[in-house]
Amino acid sequence: MPWKNIPGSLSRISAGSVTNVWGVNSGNGIYRYTGDDTKAWVAIPGALSDIGAAADGTVWGVNPAGNIFRYVWDSNHWTPIKGSLKRISAGSRTNVWGVNADDKIFRYSGDDTIPWVQIPG
Repeated sequence: MPWKNIPGSLSRISAGSVTNVWGVNSGNGIYRYTGDDTKAWVAIPGALSDIGAAADGTVWGVNPAGNIFRYVWDSNHWTPIKGSLKRISAGSRTNVWGVNADDKIFRYSGDDTIPWVQIPG
């Protein structure tokens, strides 16, 4: 299948599935792909510098200050999660990885009270 040009301009993009594609632009705007190439992106409230979308519909993000958020679909808002990261990647709601400002690697513990476990490397 050849590549297809989708209108828009993003600095980061994450595709968990064909129906769960999210991105952020250079101004930290958040966008979700609609699946309709005539109006490809819908703006989502908030400001993020990195984003991770998972196959199960989960979306995680990091803002320019390093704050971490998880998107809550049923109420359409971002929930803050303790910690500080500069990059984030999500495979599922509980399979989330990140890198902090010191380039240390972290894995989400699944427990929001102590959310991050440092991984050697």
